[in-house]
Amino acid sequence: MEILFYFFAAITFGGGIGYVIGKTRSRGSEGFLLGLLLGPIGWIITLLIPAGGAKCPECMGDVPYGARRCKNCGVDFGKRIAPAPDSSAFFVIVNDKTQGPFTLPHLRYLIKDKKITRETLCAKVGDTEWIPVGDFL
Repeated sequence: MEILFYFFAAITFGGGIGYVIGKTRSRGSEGFLLGLLLGPIGWIITLLIPAGGAKCPECMGDVPYGARRCKNCGVDFGKRIAPAPDSSAFFVIVNDKTQGPFTLPHLRYLIKDKKITRETLCAKVGDTEWIPVGDFL
């Protein structure tokens, strides 16, 4: 009976360690299961599986699902309002002439139709900085 207790204690301990390792990679439940079933081998596997979660739009660091703030750069996702990219208008320079305004879907069509390239310079309406179209797509 005592041996059975130590057996279940060891299995639970292995799952707990796996959970802690997996939690640092946003994979707590997988880490628990692997640690529970495989012990130290499961811990190593948990370290090798890719981190879960989303990517921060600012620093491209891993962010757990449901996070309100990036743990890497501190960006607050709750207050961040991303502009709708298709509602923006752009001017392009073609043959040394400014043309537009165009929306992003129209720019994609012009690239597909080979009227412009991804290196064609463009600027958002109201901006003075000209940037290659490919940077916006």
